[in-house]
Amino acid sequence: ANAEAMAEIAAEVLVGEVTQAVRATNSEVGPVSEGDWIGIDRAGIRSIAGSAEEAAIRLLDVKVSDSHEILTIIEGDGAGAASTRTITEWVAAHRPQLEVEMHRGGQEHYPYLFGIE
Repeated sequence: ANAEAMAEIAAEVLVGEVTQAVRATNSEVGPVSEGDWIGIDRAGIRSIAGSAEEAAIRLLDVKVSDSHEILTIIEGDGAGAASTRTITEWVAAHRPQLEVEMHRGGQEHYPYLFGIE
């Protein structure tokens, strides 16, 4: 019963990640060049930007609604303090209802992973 309840809750968590494009491609939000920073969710590429923090902000802007309460940010190896601060300041200004939880994950290739509840 516990596993079933936990699975239901986990299925409702929105996820996102930021990474750097390793090749050029097209997406629903526009063309991606090698080296662009992209925000991705389960549906595909949701944001394209010149920096990891801008890709993260654009991703969060389309993913987070007023009904969400918790944003978990997992910082990877490429996450810098200034970039993370830019993201958290944007969240405070644009999604003030969110409680932000920060964790250091240390993952390669993904400076930011997000869980949105």
